[in-house]
Amino acid sequence: MPSVLTKECRMNIKKYQISDMHVLFEYWEEIGESVPYFFPVSASKWQNCFLQDELDGERTFKELETYIAKENGQVLGFIQYGQPNFECDESGQKYYNPHIGVIRHLYFEKGRNDIGDALLAKAEDYLAYFDNKYAFYHILGMSCNAHHGKLHNSQSHVDQLLRASGFQIEHENVYFVLDMTDTALIENSKLCFCSTCGSSEESFDVRMNTGIIGNAHIRYLNTPTDGYTRDTAYLTWIGVVEQHRSQGLGTEFLKLLVQYLLSKQYRYLHTDTANSNVCAKQFYKKLGFQKEGYTRSYVQA
Repeated sequence: MPSVLTKECRMNIKKYQISDMHVLFEYWEEIGESVPYFFPVSASKWQNCFLQDELDGERTFKELETYIAKENGQVLGFIQYGQPNFECDESGQKYYNPHIGVIRHLYFEKGRNDIGDALLAKAEDYLAYFDNKYAFYHILGMSCNAHHGKLHNSQSHVDQLLRASGFQIEHENVYFVLDMTDTALIENSKLCFCSTCGSSEESFDVRMNTGIIGNAHIRYLNTPTDGYTRDTAYLTWIGVVEQHRSQGLGTEFLKLLVQYLLSKQYRYLHTDTANSNVCAKQFYKKLGFQKEGYTRSYVQA
């Protein structure tokens, strides 16, 4: 593989090999210091999520290509792109074999746009095959990241490069984290819930005497991280049916979930919501969630 010359020294971009795992994993951990959903994970589990990840028992990508940028033997960035096995509509329904190309990951050192440009150039020929091109597609993130696939605003230099290259923001979310030990517990609730468990997920139906009035879905991180993240759960959805809204039932439901999670030795609850969803943002802030930045997905115009 020919090298790419920079102004100062020689940069080498090569296809990812298994022998690169440890150096790339170390680089990933460095990035994760500023990204709240880069949860602690074992190196072997990370590699499995990175290359052969699944969602609901199905491979997320039909094919993936990964390239690493090194300079003097040091990793300074990488890109991963491919064709997903499915995509999801606004309601979360899957559509299989979509003809779309996705940049799943693109990270590089701040102040080194030459590296970002060179990595992005590796994806251009591949993406040209597709009519629709995305970057940081929301549900195609790694399972050890709770499948959160968006780009965190701490990586503003990556955001700037994508936008300069014709990508525009598709969705912008606010990321929230709750330390559940600070939540006031609730007594004598008029609500109850039942749940359905999977290997690392759990769905809840909340009931009142009139029947089911809402539901929620939570992802657990213990299995996807190989036991490295035991105290964190990820709330992917919570909702109350329209006729029961504005009665405090959503707040009561979430507090019951918090009590349930605390009883299972979880401490932190992560979630995100659309930046345009004013009601949801107020709901989470009222319950003590702390904002941990913004996350974005992109589509090329």
